Amino acid sequence: MSASAHPTQTTILVRGLAIRAHVGVATSERRAPQTVVMDVEIQLANPAIARDHMSASVNYAMVVRLIEEVAAVERAALLETIAERIAFRIFDDARVAGVALTITKPQKIPNCSAVGVRRTFQRAEVTP
Repeated sequence: MSASAHPTQTTILVRGLAIRAHVGVATSERRAPQTVVMDVEIQLANPAIARDHMSASVNYAMVVRLIEEVAAVERAALLETIAERIAFRIFDDARVAGVALTITKPQKIPNCSAVGVRRTFQRAEVTP
């Protein structure tokens, strides 16, 4: 008797992506880009990636480029807003069922390695 397993969820991961973004409550923070660090989790709509075909998955290099593009043009007071704008762009890919983004500002507050936000989105909740 042999055991079988079926994937129930597939998540694409991008960890520790350091980018420059115009984000901050104070106008002075938004004048010049500052470094933020992102972790992204992308849940695929179809967890079974059959027969090792890239067409069933999301290319993480393209996700990185998309994030860099959004960060280059967007300006926001809150990290939450940047996360939402990135999530909406990621959802342009029909293979995506869910997105979780963690964005941190390293060494923003004394005695603290980073501060930030984590936001999660499901396709049903996304309305641009």
